[in-house]
Amino acid sequence: MIDNDQPVSKYIKDVNNWQYVVSQLREDIFNSSSVTFPPPEAYMMKKAKMNQHTRIHVSSLSMMNNNPTYRYNSDPFISDAFMYRQLRSENLLIRMMRCSNLDWDQNSLMRLSKGVFLHQKSQSSLPQSSPTMSTIKEFSSCPLNQHVEAPITTFHQNDFQQNMYAPFTDACYDMFVPYSYTLGARFTNPYKGKDIMIRGKVPLWCQSLFISECLDKLSSIQPYVPYTGLFSFAPQMTVIFKPLISDHENLIEQYQISPEFLVAYEKFTLEDIDQFTLSHIDSQSQWLPHKKSILQNVLICDISDDMAKILDQMSTYWISHVMI
Repeated sequence: MIDNDQPVSKYIKDVNNWQYVVSQLREDIFNSSSVTFPPPEAYMMKKAKMNQHTRIHVSSLSMMNNNPTYRYNSDPFISDAFMYRQLRSENLLIRMMRCSNLDWDQNSLMRLSKGVFLHQKSQSSLPQSSPTMSTIKEFSSCPLNQHVEAPITTFHQNDFQQNMYAPFTDACYDMFVPYSYTLGARFTNPYKGKDIMIRGKVPLWCQSLFISECLDKLSSIQPYVPYTGLFSFAPQMTVIFKPLISDHENLIEQYQISPEFLVAYEKFTLEDIDQFTLSHIDSQSQWLPHKKSILQNVLICDISDDMAKILDQMSTYWISHVMI
């Protein structure tokens, strides 16, 4: 089993191993006429086979190397760009979990569809663990069905699903207003997609349903336009989206929110920053313009307190009468 606490995880993060990977990849690029190249795991597996002390990692690396989630970049005949981006998004999340300095022990993610994930933040909820590498291994061992969307609960961990349905008290809301946002919605559909965020004093499961409905209509959602039908239990409710950051308004500071997972994810995509200059960005001031560019592509729907009370009542009735 592959887990964050197992040696294989440390082996993958080792700087010397990545230097070897880059060296081998550069050698292959300049000495081969191939149009595709294997994933980093292939080179790491080659290095592990040569080292007596790391041969225990070969089987784990071999499983990852043969999985389509990792080999998305090795197929020159992939059917379309959208499928490529979906597969790459799945891969980006795995690499982000391994290589970023985010506190994964206090957060959980859900997969909404292939390559699109949901991060929910609530100070009042219990700390949740992230998907472990054993969970990723279980997912990766199954071939991706290109015609079936992934279940919404793919990545729920421990009691996350139970806590998602737990009611919040007024005291909890006074301390922190929960919010949810997507990762990968823009990346998997770069022509019409934007990442979506909702903030309000409503249960997390309501926020999940809302964002799921938004993803179905993502290409038509625009800022400052009223929309209805985005709450399954309250289709008549009207909501409006705003840019998270614009030239005249910064809602991050106003609402005291921090979509750090989205920023980290987009940084891994290397679409807002030149990968060849990434190593030279060594200060916060140099990174701020790139971070601003990322957050300008996010639309947020802020639910007022009055509307939140109505939604809370309607969702309680809906789940107790309609869903039984």
